[in-house]
Amino acid sequence: MSSRFESFSIEILYEIFDYLSSYDIFHAFINLNHRLNNIINSYPLKVDLRKISRLKFDYICYYLQPEQVISLIFSDDDMGDQVIVFYRYFPHFKYQFIHLRSIKFIRTDDILSDLPYSVSALTFQGCIYVSQLIINTIIKQAKSLTYLKVDCIHLLQLIDTKFPSLTCLNIGHVGIRIFCCLLKRNESSFNDFHLWIKKLCSPINHLTISIENQNLTDYYSILNFDYLSHCLTDLTLICLINKTYFSLELIQYYLIKLSNLKSLTIVITLDLIDGKQWEEFLRKTQIVKFNFKFVLSNNVICNQNQSTLLDSFRSSFWLEEKHWYVACNKHYCNQHSEIYVYSIPQFLPKCINYTKDHYPPLSTVPSDVEQHIFYSRHIEHLYLKFNKPIFPPNY
Repeated sequence: MSSRFESFSIEILYEIFDYLSSYDIFHAFINLNHRLNNIINSYPLKVDLRKISRLKFDYICYYLQPEQVISLIFSDDDMGDQVIVFYRYFPHFKYQFIHLRSIKFIRTDDILSDLPYSVSALTFQGCIYVSQLIINTIIKQAKSLTYLKVDCIHLLQLIDTKFPSLTCLNIGHVGIRIFCCLLKRNESSFNDFHLWIKKLCSPINHLTISIENQNLTDYYSILNFDYLSHCLTDLTLICLINKTYFSLELIQYYLIKLSNLKSLTIVITLDLIDGKQWEEFLRKTQIVKFNFKFVLSNNVICNQNQSTLLDSFRSSFWLEEKHWYVACNKHYCNQHSEIYVYSIPQFLPKCINYTKDHYPPLSTVPSDVEQHIFYSRHIEHLYLKFNKPIFPPNY
């Protein structure tokens, strides 16, 4: 059996490694024979240090060859001071990891500020105590960065450097209020927001923005991305602020200017839902991928029931031409309820409490694909209470 395994080509072994973690690769195959060692040491390694013990961390650091690593993910969630300990193993990090392309710092108390020139993708998520280090690191990588993800838009305000190769920008909302406090930022407007992105002078074609910040004013201008109309092809916009309801006309007014847009994902609070109007708008664009999650409060939708809300999404355009399916359900929070109308499977819940949640939700999904969409792939966590009877939902 071992001789057959050893006869596998490098390509097949690489495919096997693709399904394994760094620790599993080393633990299972290192030091079995000289050929396997050479193959392992030449394999482009993606090292993910999340949810890992100190013992496994040390094991990985002992066996990995810096020049084989193409991706690194740090997180202090389960093991503290990961970055500091890693640097002790590799004190000449910048000159050792010469093929490193991507590095992520997720809720770490420290970062590696002097990176190899090869790093073109940077992610900083929840690193709220090292904001100045983050800014300096981003500036150092300005010429080579193609992907950047940060938690706070105000970080960009402090960067006066051009990013000629940046094509993908992701601005999240995690820790945004803490960041703004640390940076001593007061209220600012979304016009400033757009100005900071413009200053990057980047050919951004993928833009993701998640805003839940109460300190930003002129929120309607968040939709005004006309300065990216020549390059933007993929836009993800999550904007749930100030209990403000955007009109469909306002959204379409700004989005129609993005003539090269091919993919649109939008999570926003709307004053009404009308699949027919969205159909008319989409036919005027080049959008081929459209995902949405619209939030309506009860006082907005008045007497409309959930089934009526979905009627305008049952046309041949949605069901036959595009195969874009839509679901609807009511969400309760603090004695307040909201209606969610959303694309599926994109926004299907991954965690289901079967005795509490109405699942599957009311939707436009044809009966012949219900099993595939609602049960085959997308549920990651299922909670059952066996002391209660389980009945199918009745709409």
